[in-house]
Amino acid sequence: MKNKNGFTLVELMAVLVVIGLLLVLTVPNIINISKQSKYKAYETKISLIEQMAVYYGMDNKSLIMKGQTPGHDIPSTVKMTVDDKGHITSFTYNTNKPYAATETLDANEYRGNYVTIKELVEAGQIKWDKEHMCENCAGDHKEYYNNIVVNPITDNIINGCYVYIYYKNNQINAYFDKATCNQVSSIPGYMGKEYNPSRS
Repeated sequence: MKNKNGFTLVELMAVLVVIGLLLVLTVPNIINISKQSKYKAYETKISLIEQMAVYYGMDNKSLIMKGQTPGHDIPSTVKMTVDDKGHITSFTYNTNKPYAATETLDANEYRGNYVTIKELVEAGQIKWDKEHMCENCAGDHKEYYNNIVVNPITDNIINGCYVYIYYKNNQINAYFDKATCNQVSSIPGYMGKEYNPSRS
């Protein structure tokens, strides 16, 4: 019986092939799991934001019933299209209907208005994800970069994204406008879109 002092070239190649196959099989799954967890984190964050917006709306119920919020005093309505599973498929915001104490709105139209994520933080409903990111920034940069809430999928800043708060069936409801928020802007601001600093 011969005493081996190491691996032969064939044995090393076999080990490398096995390791390569394992990597090919496992790495995509790991990446997929990572992506799925980020999507799940975003959906969870949206649910939390909507719940906190409902609490904010309850604190300001008399305004919401007239289609106003503390930062947005033009009486407005929101109208939605809902599929057969009860999911909102489209959502529109209208400032062209002055409020009246007795009024008839269209089907699936309700009095409501919006707040930004930043306004919810400032009202104490949610917290910043990251704070004091830009202590030495000047002007607009500090406003948009210093304290931020982020989309966990993209790491884009969602401070300016809209949450609509509306009065339906004698209760306060909230809807995070994800469709508009996901339209990434390269210009910092509060236009309902998330902001990617690397594009500016």
